[in-house]
Amino acid sequence: MEIITVKIHAGEIVIPDDLCACIGYFDGMHIGHQSLFHQVFQVCKQSALRSALITFDPDPWTITKQQQELKHLMTMKQRIAYGEAFGFAYWIILHFDEAMASLSVSAFHALLKSLRVKVLVSGFDFHYAHFGAGNCDTLQEQRDFDVIICKEVKLLDEKISSTRIEQALDHGDVELAAALLGRPFCVEGMVVHGRGLGRTIGFPTANLRCEKEQYLPASGVYAGYAEVGGERYRAILNIGHNPTFNLKEQLSLEVHLLGFSGDLYDRHLTVSFYDYLRDEKKFASQDALIEQLKQDQMRAIALLHMPE
Repeated sequence: MEIITVKIHAGEIVIPDDLCACIGYFDGMHIGHQSLFHQVFQVCKQSALRSALITFDPDPWTITKQQQELKHLMTMKQRIAYGEAFGFAYWIILHFDEAMASLSVSAFHALLKSLRVKVLVSGFDFHYAHFGAGNCDTLQEQRDFDVIICKEVKLLDEKISSTRIEQALDHGDVELAAALLGRPFCVEGMVVHGRGLGRTIGFPTANLRCEKEQYLPASGVYAGYAEVGGERYRAILNIGHNPTFNLKEQLSLEVHLLGFSGDLYDRHLTVSFYDYLRDEKKFASQDALIEQLKQDQMRAIALLHMPE
């Protein structure tokens, strides 16, 4: 997959192929987004067009709504990896700055035309151009390229959206989040040094340092999987402040890998959330904490299938 970044006034972008492209921010790459992706590939199978995904970076809200500390379900790096696995030929990033935000509707159309877009696949609620003046109606009125508008995708009679997934995560409902995403919710990062208290009580944990923009589920203890070095392990995932022995002001994600032995420091770890086990709480003693961790481990083993 070829990655292309487009900046206003940065010179001509040369793309060797005519494209069928979907467009959007695509945070989460959820089932609703995937309906657009499938439409792109259906068009490409019936034509000589190559597949492309057009997105924005940074998040347009950093400019249009002046929000700088935004959290996302997926980082750009994660979305690119997912897009490549999906099979897109091109990943086109529109650098979203004041110049991009100020484009008129017709100028935005001209930009897409210059990228050799012949068919554009859009969600029904897509807005673009200055002050969001562009919408599905203005897309269908222009004559620079053909347009396919995808209908709303629902689950349990409600629209599937990144906001709805975030709301599910805020309530620890990782099962609903997985249903909306079409896969378990995942977080990745590097393992960094902690205080090592878990190891002293027989439950060593990997402290995962995630990107600042990474959205995390509600505080609590979860059952899930951890992948490292191509291997997959059942895991207990703790999001919280470690109130019993190691109270932290900043939220942390600690992972206990079942059946793993070895050093994880400075290694890349991907964790996926499957079930909510319990709230995080402060225990009266170390023995009470150990007993609870044993129960968590038994529940996680019962809930999770052994990795193949």
